[in-house]
Amino acid sequence: MSRNPLLIRACAVAAVGILAAFAEARGVPLPPLVRDNLTEAAIAAAPFVLAFWGRRKVTPVSDPRSADGTPLVPAPTPSDLGGIVPDGSEAAQPRA
Repeated sequence: MSRNPLLIRACAVAAVGILAAFAEARGVPLPPLVRDNLTEAAIAAAPFVLAFWGRRKVTPVSDPRSADGTPLVPAPTPSDLGGIVPDGSEAAQPRA
């Protein structure tokens, strides 16, 4: 698993644009209207492609789940356990 899934996908989307620009610079004939339309479509679509492609690769903050769908929950704090620490001792109570 990658630690930077959105960065990798952003680079892949950028690479497509770079390849198109490189092909045109090397003499692949594209009519000006087609070139302009491709450029506008790429600029408009890139954020949507990244969001859709990358959203499955990151953990949502509001409802985190593991790869198999099990909900991830934070470890209980002493206040959640009624002042009892998991090792069985009493948690320090704040002074009044």
